[in-house]
Amino acid sequence: DNLKKGYVSFTRPAFDSDVVISPVIGFSVKDYIGRFKNSRYLTRGTQFSVAAAMSALAGAGLAAGLPQECGLFVGTGPNLDISGEFPDFHRGAMDGEELAALWMLRFLPNTAASAIAQLAGIHGENATITTACAASLQAIGEAFRKIKDGYLDMALAGGGDSRLHPGGVLAYRKAQALYTGTLDPQQASRPFDMDRKGFVPGEGGAFFILEELNKARRRGARILGEV
Repeated sequence: DNLKKGYVSFTRPAFDSDVVISPVIGFSVKDYIGRFKNSRYLTRGTQFSVAAAMSALAGAGLAAGLPQECGLFVGTGPNLDISGEFPDFHRGAMDGEELAALWMLRFLPNTAASAIAQLAGIHGENATITTACAASLQAIGEAFRKIKDGYLDMALAGGGDSRLHPGGVLAYRKAQALYTGTLDPQQASRPFDMDRKGFVPGEGGAFFILEELNKARRRGARILGEV
């Protein structure tokens, strides 16, 4: 909807006034999954994955249940929010009373897939793809091939991510990939301009239900496209 309206949420983060970011305003994962005991282990990027996956199931008329053999393919990136996770990190000292017992779940690449499988009741093939910027597209490609080759009849595939925390911004800034400057935030993203100065990082998630065509037709699925 925002793309159709030409709306963008470009702004400057409080921790770095030289860069521009594009956050999702008003997002809460609880609006998509309700109460979930492991929500505290979901990073913001993981939350977008989980929310998008559950939205895809609802949109496909499958929120009530999935075939047990349904596959799940998730594209994800690393959690770079080191300072947010360990605000008192100093000379290798990480432990503290506030550190959750299962804190490592926020750094494992397959946490999103695990949460989605638990929430959606998926017991089929489960794979996490971590090929950087190509991860989510490759996840969809893997799901397509599994269905095409007859290993699966249905799969949930996509991904989500966020790099708008200090660690993520620092990583891309050190690589000289981000826009830095004093332009109005709405003018900062100019990928085809000769005077472009880097990209504007954002966040979000997207998932698709992929299904063998004849079976989708038999169950009366609302088909949005064909691969």
